[in-house]
Amino acid sequence: MQCLPVAKLPEGSNWEYEVKFDGYRALGIKSGGRVGLMFRNENDLSVRFPILTQTLANLADETIIDGEL
Repeated sequence: MQCLPVAKLPEGSNWEYEVKFDGYRALGIKSGGRVGLMFRNENDLSVRFPILTQTLANLADETIIDGEL
């Protein structure tokens, strides 16, 4: 989800916040025995993070992990 700038953060018990550390928002995908690590815009990150990409191969097929590197 893309962040949007606001003048004031929402308040109330329905909202939680966390510190945003600079990093890469990425998707780790294993499907049909193939593994991929990519940005949300589908640019490949596998070459930058080969060890992480190899580790994704241990996941069950048809798995998607969304996170930040």
